[in-house]
Amino acid sequence: MRAQDFDDGGNSPSISLVGKRPPLASKMNVTARLSQWFDAGPGRLDWQALLNYLSSYFLSQFNEDDIVFLDGTRQDALSAGFPGRQKGYVTLNLGIGYKIKNFRFEGWASSFLNEEVSQKALVGSSLNIRFLNDARSYGTRVRVNF
Repeated sequence: MRAQDFDDGGNSPSISLVGKRPPLASKMNVTARLSQWFDAGPGRLDWQALLNYLSSYFLSQFNEDDIVFLDGTRQDALSAGFPGRQKGYVTLNLGIGYKIKNFRFEGWASSFLNEEVSQKALVGSSLNIRFLNDARSYGTRVRVNF
């Protein structure tokens, strides 16, 4: 049960979490980083790609157990609107830079694949709030060393 029965003095039911995976704990996390730099004309060019894979994970300690409403009826978590599992996903961050004398010019992209991922959730009987990852963003920078 994932609710508090205020008619019963505000008591919350006891729930066994034996054998459940902890929230946000993926079974596999793989990170790969490729980078390179080399002389290019009068300056130095460098680039980097950071790839991260996380396997599926649960968003709550209930691991998508059935929802048991206060009236005793049961419904699976997905049908009740409380999907508690984030499927595996890949993120990719990219960067490139060129340094010449005291100047550095950079371009970057974060969340390049633009995957929408639930990274956290607050789930309850009348609560279903998801915290999503940042959307794809990109930009440029110029740095000057004095």
